Amino acid sequence: MTYGYLQATLRCRTCMAITRIGFKSNLVDDPFAVLTLGAPIDDGDLHAVAKAYLHTKKGASRRESADVTILEQAICSVCGAEAWCQVRVIAGTLTAITPVVLTADVVNDADFIAEAFAWEFERVTGESPFGASGYRVDWHEVLERHVMLGTHQLERSTPRINRQRDDPGRFLAYALEAPADRTVNVLDDVSEIPGWVSDLDDLHDYLAIEVSPFADTGRPAWMLVRRADLVGFRRQGLVLDGAPVAVDEAEDAPCGATIHGAWTLVTRVRGAADRGSFLAMSRDARYALATMTSRQREPLDRVRASLQRGGPAVAPLIAVTELRTRHDDLVVLLEVEPEGQPLSCWWIPLDATGVAELATSLFHLLSAADGALGGLRPETIFAENEPATPFTARITGVAPRGEAFMAGQAPRSVGSVTPYRYLYDAPEVLRGGPPTLAGDVFAATAVVAHMATGAHPFEGESAFMQLSAIVAGQRRAYHGPPGLEALIARGLAADPAQRPSAAELAAAFAQAAPLPPG
Repeated sequence: MTYGYLQATLRCRTCMAITRIGFKSNLVDDPFAVLTLGAPIDDGDLHAVAKAYLHTKKGASRRESADVTILEQAICSVCGAEAWCQVRVIAGTLTAITPVVLTADVVNDADFIAEAFAWEFERVTGESPFGASGYRVDWHEVLERHVMLGTHQLERSTPRINRQRDDPGRFLAYALEAPADRTVNVLDDVSEIPGWVSDLDDLHDYLAIEVSPFADTGRPAWMLVRRADLVGFRRQGLVLDGAPVAVDEAEDAPCGATIHGAWTLVTRVRGAADRGSFLAMSRDARYALATMTSRQREPLDRVRASLQRGGPAVAPLIAVTELRTRHDDLVVLLEVEPEGQPLSCWWIPLDATGVAELATSLFHLLSAADGALGGLRPETIFAENEPATPFTARITGVAPRGEAFMAGQAPRSVGSVTPYRYLYDAPEVLRGGPPTLAGDVFAATAVVAHMATGAHPFEGESAFMQLSAIVAGQRRAYHGPPGLEALIARGLAADPAQRPSAAELAAAFAQAAPLPPG
């Protein structure tokens, strides 16, 4: 069978890049052809798909149809990660190429699935889809006995350089080292940007970065990146090379500034210069989280003492110190960034097993902490994939100090969470009470509920609205895994005395996690 190529614009769920890529497909029976949306599909190529692809129950009776849905696998041109795409052909015309995650609904909606599905099938079910004479006739039934993953994204990740991990992606070589007029081009024609990326803040704030040619066609590929992130990438490269970094007062001050001569602010993550979160980097490629405020109400030594947090997975505190710039005198909190990614960058909702295992890991961490932590939210809880189960989150650490630090800003801040989007604090904490172990249980449960359902567990789309909703107990309807609803409800009890301990919830969620296949 000869493969041709499809061309599409996709968002990679691994590196979060929006990229234009090309990928092989039996849908194109010409090794020199590249099809884009609107292209006609030859009848012979549709027949080839019916023969070469695994057909679902729906596709078994549609072998001769000119209207088909196909699941293809693509490779991200930035990081090399594998991704699945839903390819729709209507009336013999290539109509849509959409990035998807293999949920049961997505599989059932397809007519044909590419051969790479065999690996996904075995990962999910623990069984091989092959029998003595090809695909097993009962593979549908085997798959239906297992829950496949559903997902969407909470928040875009902030790019980080890791030379060993990111060099194969080739983006850094283009963005950092090659001439800007060849590799960085303002995206003048946005007609090829699909509708599903229309939630981007402002396309004028983005650049199309040429990444690399498609694997076998030589045609250019690109990724869409914020201008601010590109500047952050360049700063990270300068830090690693030991070169001086200028402080850009006009764009994203105080980025470029150095703290204690060792940590350089490279990217603003959210918020403003005098009330925001930043990414800091050292020359040996370590990362730290920096929270910036104007003057604090308390002396800095007292602030530093109040922010000490104990426990094996709590990020070490590096410094609480002044940062003087040309225009402002700021105060910065610096804490080590844990391994992994913050939960705000994970794709949710997780399946029942993923939620139960994440909750077990999180509540074990809380039970081992030395006292109340406070400040638990998806942005401050970090996790990484388990190698054997790539969509299962294992908590790697927490960096819980930023929210309390911003609340101590002088003059006294109105509210305690800006620039964070959502509130997760317990009602007694929102009423002005101190952080407590029971309050940590509430906040951690609220995060788990968000990861389980894809929506914040309380009404309101802003922190201000949610403050009233949490205090009033106005919960959203629960639409997550049914077996976890009762545990989540107990952890979100309005009365702190009615909430289980972190150790009790860790044990309960561990029992709720089903055993792996086989």
